[in-house]
Amino acid sequence: MANRTIGARGALLALAFAGAFLVLVGLGAARADGAGPATAIILAGTPGENGWYTSDVNVSFVAADTSGAGINHTEYRFYLNDSPWIIYKGPFNLSQEGQTAIYYRSVDNASTVEPVKTAIVKIDRTPPAISYVLTPAPNANGW
Repeated sequence: MANRTIGARGALLALAFAGAFLVLVGLGAARADGAGPATAIILAGTPGENGWYTSDVNVSFVAADTSGAGINHTEYRFYLNDSPWIIYKGPFNLSQEGQTAIYYRSVDNASTVEPVKTAIVKIDRTPPAISYVLTPAPNANGW
């Protein structure tokens, strides 16, 4: 198991991972002055081509607070305006094929809310299939 340290405007996060393909999206300052929560999404699965995964994808979040107040909670949802926020309690799997948008943010103990971030998770476990039709049909000798 390898450890990686990522700086986020004065805060350090240590991430541990073992052989999984990880994608870190959007760890940065929440406000122009750099104060407040900053959240990264970590996607782990079998990578395919062009950003697609060929397996289920494990989703987790890592948050840091650069103001010193500390993280109160991280939350996510799958629809931008119509669904309630889900409090993040631990990693979860996405298995639905196609593209899934995940909206996420963190809130610190000073009630500073990070601007909403978005990640698109693309899953395609269906291998390609080829079919053919002979035109014209073969003659009696198979030609």
